[in-house]
Amino acid sequence: MIAFLATVALAARPDVTVIVSGDIGPYLDPVPAFTDAVGVPVQTINIHGRWVEAEVEILALKAAEPEVVFALGAKAAWTVRNLMPNTPMIYAAVLDPERYGLPGNQVTGIHATVAPVTYLSQVSAYFPTVTDIGVIRGTGITAEDEEALNAAAKEVGLRLTIEKVDSPRTFRRAFNSLAESQDAVWVSPERGVLTPEAFRTAVEEMRRRRKPLLADTENMVTAGAAFAVTPSPEGIGRQAAELAKRVLDGGAPAIMPVEDPLELSTAINIRTLEAGEIAFEALMVDFANVVIE
Repeated sequence: MIAFLATVALAARPDVTVIVSGDIGPYLDPVPAFTDAVGVPVQTINIHGRWVEAEVEILALKAAEPEVVFALGAKAAWTVRNLMPNTPMIYAAVLDPERYGLPGNQVTGIHATVAPVTYLSQVSAYFPTVTDIGVIRGTGITAEDEEALNAAAKEVGLRLTIEKVDSPRTFRRAFNSLAESQDAVWVSPERGVLTPEAFRTAVEEMRRRRKPLLADTENMVTAGAAFAVTPSPEGIGRQAAELAKRVLDGGAPAIMPVEDPLELSTAINIRTLEAGEIAFEALMVDFANVVIE
């Protein structure tokens, strides 16, 4: 268990503070690895997703003048960015940093999803019969993002059909088309687009069609999707610690590009695959980090 501090001990003047958005694995799990690797005293604050308490905590932290903050989750990162704009911040576990206004001179971080070529190469290994994949993304996807996805697919011998959606209705339309025409469908947890009901329907429909539903989070695999490749939580902690040490050594976040995660975790739902008689490479299961049975 991580002992969360209710208040900031000003006298300690910690060099590094970790701020987590709430009590879920993607926010909590990187913290021990970060603390072990960073090499200086660390305090941890949990804002529990509540703005009023968070404001009090962060303003007190601002007075303590930490040299760098590691923020886990969008609420933590947004709060630090707005209340401590001049303090160097490293963020992680934020799916859409632009939406929260995170990019800036004092900010760097680690992407919440893995590089497309890495993801798709794993898909090829676990599902060798899949060659055509439908991809559903929200309106935040850029032309450059689409180019990167298609280039990655070409590199590993796959073909993508990318559909951009902006509502649950357009998601359903795109999903129904892709589920019929493609070997697999890849969805991400787009806020306001992929509703719980739509996700459950997608899980059942892909199972009925005997095709894998690919996802972007371990929680989605636990809930019924077939497969995901995600950043390793412990790896995120270690990687963020290296960024923090660079800041402590005088490095400027402005010249530290946001990094792809270096350590990965694969999750596979055997229950879903077997129930839907979906073809997969059984020998690869031993290499998965999370197996749902």
